[in-house]
Amino acid sequence: MLSSGIFLAFIILTMITHVRYEHLNLVSPILLFSFMQAFSLILQIIANIIWGFEPLYSFKILSIIYITILYLSYFWGTIIAGRYKCPKNYKVDERYSIAYYITAIIGIIGTIISIKNMHISGNIVLSFIFNFQKFDQEFNLSSIGSIMWLSNFAALFFSNYSKKNKFTKIINIICFINILFRTAYLYIILAIFYYFTPKLLKINGKEAKKSIFKLIPIALIFFVIPILSYKDINIANGSYVKKIYPYTAGSFSNLAYYANDAIDRGQINKKFNVIMRDLGFGQIEQYIDKYLKTKLYEPPAKNGFLQQIKGIDEEGNMASVYLAGINNNPIIGIIFFLFLGYVSKKLMNSSNNSIFYMSIFCFFSAANFLAFSGGGHFATTRFFPAMIYIWPFIFFYNILRISTKMN
Repeated sequence: MLSSGIFLAFIILTMITHVRYEHLNLVSPILLFSFMQAFSLILQIIANIIWGFEPLYSFKILSIIYITILYLSYFWGTIIAGRYKCPKNYKVDERYSIAYYITAIIGIIGTIISIKNMHISGNIVLSFIFNFQKFDQEFNLSSIGSIMWLSNFAALFFSNYSKKNKFTKIINIICFINILFRTAYLYIILAIFYYFTPKLLKINGKEAKKSIFKLIPIALIFFVIPILSYKDINIANGSYVKKIYPYTAGSFSNLAYYANDAIDRGQINKKFNVIMRDLGFGQIEQYIDKYLKTKLYEPPAKNGFLQQIKGIDEEGNMASVYLAGINNNPIIGIIFFLFLGYVSKKLMNSSNNSIFYMSIFCFFSAANFLAFSGGGHFATTRFFPAMIYIWPFIFFYNILRISTKMN
C-alpha cells in the first residue's frame, strides 16, 4: 500500500501541474491517462481504510520504479509534441448532416435487430432495468445487428458536425440509449468520448469548469449500473466496492502481480507477433487470423482471473497498458510510451483543423482514459466505429471535394 500511495501522490502532482499548464483542458492526454489511475488508487486506499480490503499483490521496489518510468515516458511524449492552443473561433462544419442521419438510422436498426434476436417478451425498458445481466450476455450475439449497432457511435460523433435542432437532440438520446443496451462500461465511455471530445476540445478555463458539472450526471450512471445489476448490493458492508473493485482498484493488484513476476523472471518477448500482441494489437491479430486464416495471435501464458483482495474470493482480469512495457524489452516499452504520449498530443493539436484527425483523437482519448483498466490503446472496439462508419464518409466527401475543384 505504501508504494501505491507514493505513486498516487506522484500522479496527482503531475495532473495538477499539467492541468494548469494546459489551462484546464478536459481532454488533455496526460489528464485522461492519469485520471483512472488516480481514481483506482484512491478507491484501493479508501477500501482498505474503511472496509479493510487489502490488495493481494503489492509492488516491489524495482517494479514500481519501472512503472513510474513508463508513466514519465508517456508524459514526456506529450511534452515533446508541443503545447495546445485552444482556437478562438471554432466553427462547426455542417456538411456532414447527411452522414449523421444515415449513421443514426443504421445504428437504430442494428439495435432493433439485436434486441429482436434476444426474444424479449414484455416491456424492453423494464426488462433492461430488472434483467440487466440478460442484456449483458445476449445483446451482442447477433453478428449483423452488432456490426450495425456500432453506427450509434458514429452518429454521436457526426452530431457535432451537423445542423442542430430539437430532432437531433432526440436522436442523440436514442443513440446513447441504444449503446446502454450493450451494458458494458467500455462502450458507454467510448460513446461519451466520441460525442464530447469535439465539444470539450474547443473550451478551457471557466467554460471547462461549467462542463464538469454537466458531466456529473453521466458519471453517476457508472455508480448506478452495478446497483441496478445486483440485488445484493450494499454500500455499508462494502459489497458495492467489491463489485467494482475488479474494474478499478483491483487492476493495480493485478498489475503488481505481473510486474513483480516480470522482474523476477527477467525474461522478455522475442517473437514479433507476441511483441505486437502485448503492445495492444492482440485483437487485431485475432481478426487477421479469423479472416486471413493466419496464426499470428498467441494467447498469453497467464491470462486467467486473479484473486485481488486478501481473504476475499473476488477475481478480475483487467489488463493494463503498462503490460506493453512489462512484457517487452524495457527499451521497446519506453519508446512505446513516448510514442503514445506524442501521438495523443499531436492528434489533439491537429483535431480542430481536421475531422479525420478528430475521429482518431476521439478513440485515442477513450483509450487514454481506459488504458489502465481497459486493455490497451489499439483494441478493435476503440476504432471500429470510426473505421466502418466515420472514415468512409470522410473519404467520400474528400473525393467529391477534389473532383469539384478539378472541374
